[in-house]
Amino acid sequence: MKRLILFLTIISLLMVCGTAIAETGQKAIEEIRLSIEKSAFSKETKISLLKKVNDAVNAGIQPGDVVIIVNRGMRQNLDGKAIEGFIGIAVKVKNQNLPVRPVLDRMQQGLSKGVPADRIMGVTGMLAEKLSVANTIVNDLIKSGVKAGSGKAKEETIQTVALALERSIPENIITQTGMRVKKHNHPISMFEISIDTMTNLVGSGMRVEQASKLVNKAMDRGYSEKDILRMEREIFSEIKEGKRMEDAARRMESVMERGGFERSHRGMEGGQMRGTSSGMESGSSMGGSDSKSGPGWGGGSGMQRR
Repeated sequence: MKRLILFLTIISLLMVCGTAIAETGQKAIEEIRLSIEKSAFSKETKISLLKKVNDAVNAGIQPGDVVIIVNRGMRQNLDGKAIEGFIGIAVKVKNQNLPVRPVLDRMQQGLSKGVPADRIMGVTGMLAEKLSVANTIVNDLIKSGVKAGSGKAKEETIQTVALALERSIPENIITQTGMRVKKHNHPISMFEISIDTMTNLVGSGMRVEQASKLVNKAMDRGYSEKDILRMEREIFSEIKEGKRMEDAARRMESVMERGGFERSHRGMEGGQMRGTSSGMESGSSMGGSDSKSGPGWGGGSGMQRR
């Protein structure tokens, strides 16, 4: 009888949010329900966890992501409160209209690597704060007159700014770069590329002031987005060839003073590809990854350029 009551309670909770669940997510929701029902959690914990799952789906989080968090949490023998805590952070981020993908990826990878629950909570909570600050910076820039472009462009910019903040690039440096973008009437995509390039350079050992100077001088010289990408690749090409970062930065400043890039064998084909900066492998409490939002937990920044 108790099992029947529990089953009916769970079904009732699912029916409450049934209209919010797309047909494609039904299989995932059923998987979650069965996993929770078969778990060793108490009746109260099962009901509470199902409610949290429903909250996540209603907020717009993909059921598949919720499945991963719940299943990995249970495989790590975490208690229901810890799993609810993970889902709660993701729901809060989503309800604030912030990019939730970096938070979900960080949770999922942390769980897959057996990272302690309290550390995952702490790191994802800090990431949520960085995303909130980044959102304010980007929104203020758009309100000041910088063209926003597509919704995806804005979201990517928020993620890039959050990564820069995680890499300890000062907020005032980021804001000043935004003002430079506005001054030269560039769109938000230029801001995203400029901050990302700055972050990659700093992550690979360049001083923040030097990276900021190069990026801002590039804009003052009329460099396009492609030019700034090429500048980044030229610098990393020289690092790959054995030059010190300081020397590579000086050479790039000299190139700028001459009004262009040195025509060499490197060009757009050589050098460091965007988002694979060696600096992404060390620095903060999170690990390196293959994408901006998908970190590892080995000792890098944790939210990388795509």
